[in-house]
Amino acid sequence: MRRFYVSITIIFLIDLNIKIIVFNQNHFSNSDFYKSNILLQSIINSKAMKKTEHTPEMKDFIKEHSYLWWWVPEDKKEFLSLDSIVEAILNYGYVKDIKKLFEIAGIEKVSGTFFKHIAGMRPNYSKKTINYFNIYFQRHAQRNFN
Repeated sequence: MRRFYVSITIIFLIDLNIKIIVFNQNHFSNSDFYKSNILLQSIINSKAMKKTEHTPEMKDFIKEHSYLWWWVPEDKKEFLSLDSIVEAILNYGYVKDIKKLFEIAGIEKVSGTFFKHIAGMRPNYSKKTINYFNIYFQRHAQRNFN
């Protein structure tokens, strides 16, 4: 197997602060290099790097469920992306939480986010969650294929 000697620098632009993380590895296999390249591209192209403004109702919803994002500082939680909110609520929320999310964000937007997540290489949903919401959204949500 071919090995590369690389140093990867990932720049996170968060709240106008620049954080630089440097991964220095002596050996990267082809697959490791490919995975790190995908990670770098997804971070650079991520819309989550921009601050997200939510409605007051969504901000209250985030505060009620702030324990789901225990690693995020309290003052940053109101700027969570819809992707992060949908993923956490569908994975760990109760039925009433999911219904409330559908009321606030809309079932079409939540289903679009869900299908975008599961289309990736490594979705952060359990197999049961993927199966359940795949069937649920096929039955209850309109999907645009444009």
